[in-house]
Amino acid sequence: MTQSTLRISGIDQPITVTRTTIRSDFAESIIEDVSTLEEKRAGSGLRIGDLLRPPSVATATQLTLHSTDGFSATLPLEIAKHGILIFEHGGQPLPDSAGGPFRFFTIDSADCGTAVADNCANVKCIERIELA
Repeated sequence: MTQSTLRISGIDQPITVTRTTIRSDFAESIIEDVSTLEEKRAGSGLRIGDLLRPPSVATATQLTLHSTDGFSATLPLEIAKHGILIFEHGGQPLPDSAGGPFRFFTIDSADCGTAVADNCANVKCIERIELA
């Protein structure tokens, strides 16, 4: 079975990650149970800031999350880097029914349209992250 990929562009060296490469390359940063950060959430993830390591993001000021359905949300990088990318649930790939293969959320986000990092920035089914 082919693993889902997440492309990260707009940096010095664009990269593509999978659940397996996140597990191996970012093992020290993985949050095994994201419900410890936000009760309503479940699964394993890591902070976007841990995925986007300097110096490749040195000039970036914003981050855009692109979903497989064409939806996108743009956030200031300073806010987005504290958000969580969920990639697993129960040791398995995050299912589509839970917003997989990759899902982003901000902790304690506000109602849509009321803040920069609101619920509308909690993007499901992410296929690409773009920095600018």
